[in-house]
Amino acid sequence: MSFAGRHKVSIYDRVEEFKHEGLYIFDAQKKEIMCRHCNSRIAWEKKSTVENHCKSQKHVKKRENANENERKKRQASLPDTLSSAKKAKDDKQELIFDTVQMFLKANIPLNKIDHPEIRKWLNKHVAGRHQTVYLYNLGEHTHRFFFLTDEVNRRPQL
Repeated sequence: MSFAGRHKVSIYDRVEEFKHEGLYIFDAQKKEIMCRHCNSRIAWEKKSTVENHCKSQKHVKKRENANENERKKRQASLPDTLSSAKKAKDDKQELIFDTVQMFLKANIPLNKIDHPEIRKWLNKHVAGRHQTVYLYNLGEHTHRFFFLTDEVNRRPQL
């Protein structure tokens, strides 16, 4: 086999050739190429090695997942952002209201909301939203609870 017609390919040429596959230069001094999708180093000296990696099931699957995630990662529009913020605020207020209502109807003092066992239960069963239910921020909503205390006082005790 004659090597007369071949020229030595640089690391930059190889990366430029396979940039669309997610390859990039990890360390130019050490001459290392990485695959962005597979997060693995690729031997770049032989074109067939790079091609085999790019055709591998692992690479193809990860590239497709990355492309799908790229499409999903778009900046939310202003109306979407505002509606999700409003929904989060409404959900928070509903959680606080329902918690206070439950405490009042069960005749449990509101200061028990900060008890370690109740905190532990909230951490386990109210994913992510339990931070909103603390005694100090229940005071902001007390005007909504006056009718509840009247209702509880009128109800016959069991």
